Amino acid sequence: MTFTNTPSKKAALAVLLTLFVTQSVVAQEQGVGADDVPQGSRFAVGTGLQWDYNPEQIPGGDATRTGLISTADYSYRWETPSTALTLKTGADYGIGSENHGLSAPYFDLNFVNETARTRVTSVLKYDEGDVSSSTYSTASDGSIDIAAGSGSVEQSQAMFGFEGGVDMPLSYDLTAQWRKTDFSDSISTTHFDNETLRGEGRVTAHLSPMTSLIFDAMHEEFSKDDGINTERTSDLARISVAQRLDRITVARFGLGHRRMALSSDVKDTKNRGVTATFSLRLEHRGGENLLRYTRDINSVGAWQTLSVGRSSDLRDGQIKWSLGVTDTAQGNVEAIGDLTFRRNLKSDYLAIGVTRRYDINDVGEDEMANRANLMLDHSFDDISGINVRFSATALSALSGDDAQYDARVAYRRDVMEDVSLEAGVRFQVLDEAGEDRAESSRVFLTLSREFSTR
Repeated sequence: MTFTNTPSKKAALAVLLTLFVTQSVVAQEQGVGADDVPQGSRFAVGTGLQWDYNPEQIPGGDATRTGLISTADYSYRWETPSTALTLKTGADYGIGSENHGLSAPYFDLNFVNETARTRVTSVLKYDEGDVSSSTYSTASDGSIDIAAGSGSVEQSQAMFGFEGGVDMPLSYDLTAQWRKTDFSDSISTTHFDNETLRGEGRVTAHLSPMTSLIFDAMHEEFSKDDGINTERTSDLARISVAQRLDRITVARFGLGHRRMALSSDVKDTKNRGVTATFSLRLEHRGGENLLRYTRDINSVGAWQTLSVGRSSDLRDGQIKWSLGVTDTAQGNVEAIGDLTFRRNLKSDYLAIGVTRRYDINDVGEDEMANRANLMLDHSFDDISGINVRFSATALSALSGDDAQYDARVAYRRDVMEDVSLEAGVRFQVLDEAGEDRAESSRVFLTLSREFSTR
């Protein structure tokens, strides 16, 4: 990593981690009254066979790998009227050719504490796994990445949030976040180690039951180990007015200024300008309609977006959609949108997601990202069922088009109380610009046992 650890950055990170540890200790030192009863813990272990074809996702590769995979997962939740603490952790252990030893460890700790006028939120996460088996969101600099190919990736994140004056005429909200992603043994030309430190603050003055005045500010520092030592800083200051027009209509208008500086061994660029937001929200039974306009500044200039959307709660699920256009700094106008649908029935759970978004890729080009996800879980009866997952991502830019497809089908059956059997297959296709298509697959059979306590 080339992230410059200046004294200010070290101090900010130290304060962030200290605040998180302090709040975790508070959770453990709560009183032992009748409400302070642990919600229980869950421990699950499993073992099974796994056969992989071209596990490194090498174009034209045909290597195979067979191994014995054991898993261990632990989760714990403790909840009181004012406090909630959730812990999830686990790892895999493999035995087999080129697939032995401890792998895929993860740790996820969440803490929330609420009093009459304050709310504290803390998050600490870490996970490690194969790049082709990992998922991670859009990079902080706006570039879009495909989680595929050979190698492994480690992701770390810490967040602390504090809200004061909740439900008071004057309230404030402070948030600090640190995120780091490290790749190992990756041959992809789009995977770079990166690190982000971000701080945000917001003050809200409720001038009347109908009118609120909001001031918010943000500072972010980002670095990427891409061979040219790319670093970026971004600052935003904004003032907004939220006005309730009637019982169901809320309008919001904001003006601000963003300053962005991008530096590397190749060039230094600076962009600054006025930002603007306008939204009109109409509430309805079970959801809302939204009209939204934004003007923002990124590393290549000013972008404008106009969209309309609607969210609705259904009797057995939820649907949410939006449709709009983006006008980029280069003068490109593209249609964007998204759709999310969830349905939860007695024997079925269905989730569908589709996204079309315009953004900036790793080399500063306009890039269209199309993504689709599907998850279906169906129970045949009380002891058996099937789970289907599918995802597809297609990226299109001047430097080339990338695509990834991932499909997984698994059958599960409870062989006895707290003991289940799962068998399935997984197929992946990676099609990177300038490279031949890489195809990989996996067949697995797992027997697991779950233990629960309260």
